[in-house]
Amino acid sequence: AEPALPLIFVGRFDEAEKQVSDLPRIARELDRLDVPFTLTLAGAGRQERQLRGELAPFGARVQFTGLLPQGELAHRLYRPGSVLLITSPSETGPLVAWEAMARGVVVVTSRFLGLQAEGSLQDGRNCLSFPVGDAAAAARCIARLRDRTLLRNLAEEGRQTVVARYSRAASIQAWDGALRSALAMHRMDHLPHAPVPVAGRLDRGLGVGAAEEVRRRLRIAYAHACAGDEWPHTYAMHPPEEIGSRIRQLD
Repeated sequence: AEPALPLIFVGRFDEAEKQVSDLPRIARELDRLDVPFTLTLAGAGRQERQLRGELAPFGARVQFTGLLPQGELAHRLYRPGSVLLITSPSETGPLVAWEAMARGVVVVTSRFLGLQAEGSLQDGRNCLSFPVGDAAAAARCIARLRDRTLLRNLAEEGRQTVVARYSRAASIQAWDGALRSALAMHRMDHLPHAPVPVAGRLDRGLGVGAAEEVRRRLRIAYAHACAGDEWPHTYAMHPPEEIGSRIRQLD
């Protein structure tokens, strides 16, 4: 019998950021294409209960590991011949791809916002990609990996990408170049004025500078709404709409 392709999903079980509802749809498409597979999901999140319910019909072919430390992820899941699924609508990096590729895992990814801007994941060279939300296209990408030669070639190109761009040596070289470039720049005696946006009643009543001093002295912390949130002033200076627009232009 044809061996099952070991699929992996690593991350938060979150619909808005990871679009995890695609996973059951991809599994159903793989069955329709008669592609044997297993799916291991490492992580946790608000959609876990829903995911478990929708993936229950696949029985023992689907396993949930819960949260795993990095070392255990590498030992248990990141093995040559495995396939990492990324279904996100947008990403920064993503680090999970580099960690998996470094260990010979092939990435099948959505063409998330930021893919072209990062410039590392290249369809057909070191990964396979599909339009965001297109479960049928994702399943067809996975089906192509039944070709073990393609699987091996993508894995090797993935390893080389990580060595060239994300290894410790490459990171040290990049930081060295960036810091030397900064040191060589002309010194500015005065920073250009950048208006800081008002972020609440305290700012409106006292002014931004005085309000910040009050927050500092009273040790008032900002209540983060999500993992990517920032202190109000720094976050408001670069609203997500502006950042998204710039990344879309690059993509």
